[in-house]
Amino acid sequence: MALAAWWLFTITGTFASVQLLRAAPMSALVPIAGTMVLLAAVAANAVAISPQQNFALAHWGWASFAWFAMLLWWRHPLRWLGAAMLANIAVTFAALVITRDLSRIDVARIIMVFYGAGAIQLGVAAGGKALENTARRASQISSAEMVLATNREAAQRIHTDRRRRYRDIGHDVRQLLAGLAASTLDPGAEHVQQRCGVQAARLRRLLAEHDDSPSPLLHELRACATNAERNGVAVTLEAVGVEPDLPVKVRRALCEVPIHLLAATRTQARLTVVCTQEPIQVDISVVADAGALPQAMPAPAEIEMFASREEELLWVRTRWAPRSS
Repeated sequence: MALAAWWLFTITGTFASVQLLRAAPMSALVPIAGTMVLLAAVAANAVAISPQQNFALAHWGWASFAWFAMLLWWRHPLRWLGAAMLANIAVTFAALVITRDLSRIDVARIIMVFYGAGAIQLGVAAGGKALENTARRASQISSAEMVLATNREAAQRIHTDRRRRYRDIGHDVRQLLAGLAASTLDPGAEHVQQRCGVQAARLRRLLAEHDDSPSPLLHELRACATNAERNGVAVTLEAVGVEPDLPVKVRRALCEVPIHLLAATRTQARLTVVCTQEPIQVDISVVADAGALPQAMPAPAEIEMFASREEELLWVRTRWAPRSS
């Protein structure tokens, strides 16, 4: 019977160690069943020994119980381990009282053994839990600091990029205003008016870029359209599909062609934005009575552009899709 108790302890301890090393948590039924097996082994060990071996090494089960129970209940609150240790005390006392006569000295010695062993075992368990909680908090703090540093770096990059954009647009606006002030540019000339419209639309788009919107590209195109409407152009903006998550650089490139076309439009324009998810693609079509295609209109390298004319209407289509790696 003592050998059977040893095997029960060995099998339970091995199983609990393997489960503890796995990432998936154990069901609450597993430590309960393991505790019942250990208690049965403790009772078998207590019954198998002779009365003279109550406090000898042969009676090892009752003092070793908590070390194995600790493996079973490690991922559970400490009070469950305490309850298992109390059950061990009750089972051991019951087995000894039923199978032999215990004197007051024997009872006192049993209490002292349980007290000494239990204090060490609970101390180890509590210390291990404290170290585990400290390590978890340190990991959480480290992760939070990493996220904070990443957000700070991203914010700094965005700030630097916006300062550069403000500087570039400010340079173009200053040149335009300087030309108007020096009378080297005629405010009545069509190309000068288009330049003014382009710079005004760029400023509106840059301001809209800072807004929090579920569809940033549409929001920025509406800002560009608003600038054209202030100049008497009837603008219709339609959207089809769900806008993908576009980098700021891509949104700026997609807005450049509509900005120039709207600045050159005389009376009416229609913008249609078509977004697809599979494959990811964004198409922007502009139909406007814009006369000739503006020569100053940029054609960003990452944007495909197609243009055609039908009588008084100019149709320009721009397309963006992520480059395949």
